[in-house]
This record gives sequence, C-alpha cells and structure tokens, in this order.
Amino acid sequence: MYNEKIMTILNASKKSIIQKIENYVKQEMEDLCVAHDFEHIQRVVANAKKIHQLENKGNIFIIEAGALLHESLDEKFFDMSKKQERIDKICNFLKPLGLDEKEIEEILFIIENVGF
Repeated sequence: MYNEKIMTILNASKKSIIQKIENYVKQEMEDLCVAHDFEHIQRVVANAKKIHQLENKGNIFIIEAGALLHESLDEKFFDMSKKQERIDKICNFLKPLGLDEKEIEEILFIIENVGF
C-alpha cells in the first residue's frame, strides 16, 4: 500500500515524530466539530500523500506534518486574536521533537496557508 511505501521513506526518527504529532493533533482536535475530527485529519493526510505521489515534489515528512496540523490555526475553531499564542504553542511542541528551524517554518507555512 502507498502509506507503507511512504513510511519506509521516513527514517525511524521521523516516523516517531509523525506519531507524536498525530497524538498531539488527536488531543487538540477532540472537542471540535464532528466534521473536523481526527478522521477528517486522516483524510487530508491521505490526500496530501496522494498528491505527493502524483507530483513527486516536496518533503513527505513536512507534507505529512503540515497535513496533520492543518487545522491548528483555523479561524473556525480558534480565536485569531490569539494567533501568535497558537503559533508559539505549536512551535513549543515541535522544537523538542528535534525539528530544525527550517522544518518548523515549512510546517507553519502549510498551516498558515491551507484552508478553505
């Protein structure tokens, strides 16, 4: 299956980070509306992986992390007057996982620019 192929691309450290991000997102999103539960997040991740496979562009780790976190700054759920606090919270979560500044910036770019 495609998911297995993608995960073999990620080294063990990145796989562990993705799992930690998944757990973080599950906790963050558990009280949001049913339409944006973790199953929604999983569908977005699956679609992002399909697009990556078709286009063969980008860093799959960054793409998956961004897809997992894509609702983290959604104004439908979070007070945008506290946007910087949300960004800081996300950064404070990601930094101890061993991500470098460039990776965090790229993930934040996705989070801040994906939405409908």
